[in-house]
Amino acid sequence: MPTRKMNNSDDTNEAVSPVADRPERSDVPDRIDALTDLVASLASAFAELQARSAEKAAFDESFSELRSQISDVKRAMVSAQAVPARVPVVEDDCGCGCGCVSSGCCCFEIVLDKVRAIQPQGVLEPFDAGEVATLINPLEVVMFVSVDTIGILLPSLSTTMDLRVPSNITGGGPGPWVPINRVVGKFMVKKGTPRTLTIDIQASEIDKGGERIVGGKDEHGNASQDITLDCCTPKVYPPMPTDLYFTFGGTGGGFPGSHHGAISLAFFARRVCC
Repeated sequence: MPTRKMNNSDDTNEAVSPVADRPERSDVPDRIDALTDLVASLASAFAELQARSAEKAAFDESFSELRSQISDVKRAMVSAQAVPARVPVVEDDCGCGCGCVSSGCCCFEIVLDKVRAIQPQGVLEPFDAGEVATLINPLEVVMFVSVDTIGILLPSLSTTMDLRVPSNITGGGPGPWVPINRVVGKFMVKKGTPRTLTIDIQASEIDKGGERIVGGKDEHGNASQDITLDCCTPKVYPPMPTDLYFTFGGTGGGFPGSHHGAISLAFFARRVCC
């Protein structure tokens, strides 16, 4: 029987060595670096996911709180519609009705209402001696009316107010009222405490034109009037008009000791908003 000869050297060359499947030792550091990068990426993604989850939770909480507040507002609106509004009780302000700077005060305006001549000058000043027939001969007057040194000048520095009055030759008597309606000043009054003010008047009867030719001189006079203001009285009138006589300066168109021209002024006070 033929005998098969074994070739040991061939068998050794055909066998697969297990060491051939192992990675080269030079590739290990690269694989470790790749694995480290992968782990870092996963950690970053996980952290970002946690942050977004926290933001969503905070948003959900805020939205829930907002819905709760809206519900409270709706319930309050329904309650307000169901219950009638309570009208506040306002302390009596004596009918002022116009919001003062203080609840304990009110304000008044003192007004020069009207003025008229009540007596002409004497016959030695014919141009101021009053009306005779078709001759008017008025008193030419300028005046300053004040309270506490603050007031108004009428009519102006360069003009006069002509006040007609009957002549003494025809019986005399007061002339017609001339409407003025000028505010002298505005004053504050404490409620419950009446305030008395003094109105001062200074006036002059001006001689001009033909009167200067005969040596006429201007006549002057002054007068005063008290007025008491009370917040519970909306309009206040002094008991009588204020009369003023031109007793200083010239003779008033007459002889020494004779009468002078005179005027009368009417005032009132009205309560106004402060």
